Amino acid sequence: MTVNQFAPPGVLIDGDLQILQFRGPTGVYLEPPTGKARFDLLLMAREGLMLPLRATINRARKDNRTARTKNVPFKLDGKNRTVNLEVVPLKNLKERRYLVLFEDPEKRGPLEPVEAAGTAHPASKREESRRITGLELELAETRDYLQAIEEQHEAASEELQAANEEGQSANEELQSLNEELETSKEELESTNEELTTVNEEMVNRNNELNRLNSDLTNLQTSTKLVIMLLGRDLTIRRFSAQAEKQFHLMAGDLGRSIRGVRHNLDLPDLEGLVTEVITSVRECEREVRSRDGHWYSLRVRPYLTLDNKVDGAVLVLVDTDAGKKAEQAVVSARDFAEAVISTVRDPLLILDAGLRVHKANQAFLTTFRISAADVMEHKLFVIDAGRWSNPRLRALLLGILPANTTFDNFETTHHVKGRGRRTFLLNARMLSQDPGHREKILLGFQDVTQRKQHEEALRKAQARLAAHAGQLEGVVARRTAQLTSSNRRLASALTSTRLGEEQNRVLLLESQDMHKKLRHLTHQILTAQEEERKKISRELHDEVVQALVGINVELSALVHGNSPDVKKLKDKIARTQRLVENSVDAVHRFARELRPAVLDDLGLIPALHAYCKSLATRKKLKIKFTAFGGVEKITSDKRTVLFRVTQEALTNVARHARATRVKLSISQIPGAIRLEINDNGRSFPVRKILQKKNKRLGLVGMRERIEMVGGRLTIESTPGKGTTVRAEIPFTPGKTKP
Repeated sequence: MTVNQFAPPGVLIDGDLQILQFRGPTGVYLEPPTGKARFDLLLMAREGLMLPLRATINRARKDNRTARTKNVPFKLDGKNRTVNLEVVPLKNLKERRYLVLFEDPEKRGPLEPVEAAGTAHPASKREESRRITGLELELAETRDYLQAIEEQHEAASEELQAANEEGQSANEELQSLNEELETSKEELESTNEELTTVNEEMVNRNNELNRLNSDLTNLQTSTKLVIMLLGRDLTIRRFSAQAEKQFHLMAGDLGRSIRGVRHNLDLPDLEGLVTEVITSVRECEREVRSRDGHWYSLRVRPYLTLDNKVDGAVLVLVDTDAGKKAEQAVVSARDFAEAVISTVRDPLLILDAGLRVHKANQAFLTTFRISAADVMEHKLFVIDAGRWSNPRLRALLLGILPANTTFDNFETTHHVKGRGRRTFLLNARMLSQDPGHREKILLGFQDVTQRKQHEEALRKAQARLAAHAGQLEGVVARRTAQLTSSNRRLASALTSTRLGEEQNRVLLLESQDMHKKLRHLTHQILTAQEEERKKISRELHDEVVQALVGINVELSALVHGNSPDVKKLKDKIARTQRLVENSVDAVHRFARELRPAVLDDLGLIPALHAYCKSLATRKKLKIKFTAFGGVEKITSDKRTVLFRVTQEALTNVARHARATRVKLSISQIPGAIRLEINDNGRSFPVRKILQKKNKRLGLVGMRERIEMVGGRLTIESTPGKGTTVRAEIPFTPGKTKP
């Protein structure tokens, strides 16, 4: 209070002359400027105080001590007044601070004594002198102010020049930075393109992985394999639906050791076998038999992780009972044929297409007194020092396989060790083989030397009889007796020859019987193949689909659950549910294409109706189907043939014809049932297509199926009118299906 009452008013400023604090009533000396509010001391100083204030502050700043300026005139409300200015630098501070004080001279009393009235003239002189001194002081202050402004201007020019240089340097740096940014932009664009390419590759790989996953899933569900995944500790990790029956497993057996699993395989050391595979990291395969005599192929291989580490074993059990029995049947048939060939008394050879000896029976080796090593895998015309080399025989043998020809009673002579020259009759036939095996030639030898000798002896005897016909009766009688004896020997030889021919005839009949058996076996194989398809279809429909539907129901229940633990899994489970639904549809479609169950359960017409409806939906076709109700009375194999032919024809229309409408009709004609399929798609040269080899196997298969049941298939294709497939099979209205 004392400082504010007795000290002169003033302000506290910084080095930039900005007011920081007001002390006392400063309104007489300072007033706020117009416009934006500012605290600049020089702008707030009243008229006449700006220049003295600047000069006093500059002196205090320069000398760093208190500076005073007395009797500074200024105007206040149009009146002239004076003030004493004092600027005090404040020390011991981090930044420069100045205290500016405004002191009114009138409050300190008169500066000089009052004179008498008679001394007015000297007072006016003093007043004039004081005004001159003030003007000089004001001029000096103005000069100092102008000099300070000039110095500030020069400093500002230097600062502007330095700022200009810095701006140019900054501009160059910005230009360089801009070039670097352009380069970085190009690199980023290149990197972005590479990332886009990598992203596309990743998308393609993901799509490929999804397709592979779907293929593997469908393959596993449709192979009917017994599959079991085991850990290193022989605990069960996962198993297929077929493994449940074979190993008597349940869902609760996951995590259970295989040592406690009951199975009906004749393999007591199953866990030892799995342990050996895990330890040795080598696959093991065995043929095992169940206790009821069923054969399986057991394959155990190491379970490898992505980093190629062994983390258990994979056990796969494949049903090979049918193949095993077929193999045993083939072995029995082969042993039977070899036994027949070995038992025949006449020499026999089996040759390949290059006329190499594939097999020789014991009669051949004994007759020609040659070892098996000198015959097997040798060409016919090389063995026995090339004695069988005969151009005509070579031509006949080489023409058997290409033209499927035969020859009989080809006579040739051959020198046999220890027996001299012998005469043989050669017979050759082509042996039919299973598909995948090369055709063979059966060459038979018949020794007719004795018969030839007997015939020659008879000829000579008749000649001698004719030459000596005129001789005496005694001679005739003796000759007759000799001829009678010769005739007896000849009759005996002829009898033995007839026995040989009878044996050949028996062998021929046996060979023909074997051919019939082979054809019958082929028919049984085709029938078994169709039955197997039927079985696969039913099992896919009844087991695999039901299992997938059960999985779908469980996943659906899990998706609609409210547990917080599964909340994050709902999206993945929903996608999995869609995949399972697609798998169910694919398995249904696969089952229908293999052997639709409705064909056996409801008949041909419902099966064709269901297939047409499915194909029309998938391929956007309009299919009109009409059928004769009596077609259901034909036999099962004929119904199957009609269904397969219709299936193949409609598949060809959907794939190749680009048709929009198809008409399918089954009608009865005299003595037959006619199946006719018309479309409005593209035509094709029927005769040219059917004559090509290894092409259009579907059309060839359709024709063969129809011909197997005694029917006839015709195909007509006209440009602009489409294609017509017409099949006719025999039908007797009085007969009913079995």
